[in-house]
Amino acid sequence: MEVKDGEFTKTTSVTINVTNVNENPTIQANQAFLVLENTPVNTQVGKVIASDPEGDNIKYSIVPSELPPDFTINSLTGIIKVANSPDFETTGAYPLIVKVEDEHIVTKKQQNNAVVTVYV
Repeated sequence: MEVKDGEFTKTTSVTINVTNVNENPTIQANQAFLVLENTPVNTQVGKVIASDPEGDNIKYSIVPSELPPDFTINSLTGIIKVANSPDFETTGAYPLIVKVEDEHIVTKKQQNNAVVTVYV
């Protein structure tokens, strides 16, 4: 760094330290899957696509609603499976709020949510 006052010039070194922050994981928007009516329980429906900028492991979950869960998600893989056999006449689409959370060890964990829809 250099400073001048018109007559004198002074030069010195300045060190700037940049520290890493833990950014939110990202979850791909507008993900949708199709499942047939009366599909058996534990049948795989699809895999939620998400990533973390720092490469941390991601934990997946479905935000609970007031209704009984019709689908489950594997917390480590993001694979969605049928929990209650879907009935088209009752519900043709199941919007699930999926939460992804990084497993950052040093700083506060970050999270992100997105709606993932399962169509019957």
